[in-house]
Amino acid sequence: MHKTNKKKKVIALFIVSLILLIHVAFAQDAAPVDPPETVDALETLNPLEPTLPFINVNIPEYSTTTELTIEGTTTPHSIVKLYIDNSPNPTAQQTRDFTGEDGIINFLDIFIGHTGTTHTIKIETTDLDNNINQEEFSIIIDIIL
Repeated sequence: MHKTNKKKKVIALFIVSLILLIHVAFAQDAAPVDPPETVDALETLNPLEPTLPFINVNIPEYSTTTELTIEGTTTPHSIVKLYIDNSPNPTAQQTRDFTGEDGIINFLDIFIGHTGTTHTIKIETTDLDNNINQEEFSIIIDIIL
């Protein structure tokens, strides 16, 4: 029995040595693994933050008329409201059907205000997901007689 125990010990020692050698060999060959670079992507793309509808209009800083046509584009099928001089009620409004697939903004001959004054124009858009965006513009009406 003495030889059997010795043989078992030698086999056990051989197996342990083999396991240790394999572990060391793989540990030396393995290159360090950097964590994936997802932090920047997570910081810039937060699924909890809504994507706001865009507003693309050109409103001049100065006008020589008291009425203005405001044209541009927004996110398709948005509701567009136009406010003059911080009025609590919209001066004009476009429906989702009007803006349509092309996101058309088209307010014709809107009275901006009297001459010699700076006026504020606010455009507010609401997309199909009820996300709201707004932009304000200042315009000076100066009619030279």
